[in-house]
Amino acid sequence: MHFDLTFKIDGHVYRYIYDRHFNSNEDFELKESMEVNGQSIFDRKDLTITTELDGYRSIKLAEQTSAMEGLLALVPDDVQGLNTLRIAKGYLESVRYYPLAQRFEEHRMPRSPLITAQEFDAWFTDPEKSDRVRSVQFRIIAMSEHFPEKLEELQVILGDKGLGLISEIQVGKVEIPESESTSNLENKVNNHAYIVGFTPGYGIAGSERNFWALGLSAGTLRVLQLLTFLIYDESSCALMEQPEDSVHDGLLVKVIDVLKAYSHKTQLLCTTHSAGIMNSFDSTMIRLVSADERGLTNVNSLSESEVICAQQYLEDEGSLSEFLEGLQ
Repeated sequence: MHFDLTFKIDGHVYRYIYDRHFNSNEDFELKESMEVNGQSIFDRKDLTITTELDGYRSIKLAEQTSAMEGLLALVPDDVQGLNTLRIAKGYLESVRYYPLAQRFEEHRMPRSPLITAQEFDAWFTDPEKSDRVRSVQFRIIAMSEHFPEKLEELQVILGDKGLGLISEIQVGKVEIPESESTSNLENKVNNHAYIVGFTPGYGIAGSERNFWALGLSAGTLRVLQLLTFLIYDESSCALMEQPEDSVHDGLLVKVIDVLKAYSHKTQLLCTTHSAGIMNSFDSTMIRLVSADERGLTNVNSLSESEVICAQQYLEDEGSLSEFLEGLQ
């Protein structure tokens, strides 16, 4: 495994390199390093870290411990330069990957729109353990309970003065009757369930009714998912796989405009086959991804001459997607 990542935070350029592989003797070799503005912060080889932090030159770590985690745990908080690692670690931990969820199968669908307080508390402790539909509902419940300003923000974007998809989002509580199995003190406190309802936007079929998540169309659910994750998670970098899935072209252009509006605080990387998405961006923002004969993935931006040709093509002949298709 090897990756070389460069990112910028508050004008400072960070570079993080991680390389791990097995040699001919089946022993692993591990290298890990970080530098900021060209100055080394640490350099790891196998279990030993060499660092430029004040008062520390060499530290031993266990194999499974990352260099950043180890240094932050072992080095006192007041050591100069340690805050640089905190900033980098916070950025990397806030990167989120949103894969293209598979179509729902009937037998996998939740049979009830109710989410018990125990289920919500378990998710709030470990948000990664959830399917696509319930992860949206869990986040909306969390907004309602803890971050009402985020729920209002989501509602404005989806509402009749925004995308016009959902005019109202409601989060209700339902009391669950006690039984002998739920008579202890803990369950008496949490003997309720949540239900999340959606009223379609004005002019959409069913706008006079209230639906739960699986009653929404696939396109509406997809947009709801993307925007809920974007607003709630506040990722440093959001990796979105094929945001165009199930979304018709007219709506997709509006959704892309919303995503662009958040790019000042969340970097967005989208994989796509959609001409509509490619045509919504400048040619300098497009990266071409391909696999070589060895199975390695290559990512390339357009060359300076290709950017000039793309701009001329857009002015005189056609769309960016058509130009990119000609490069394949």
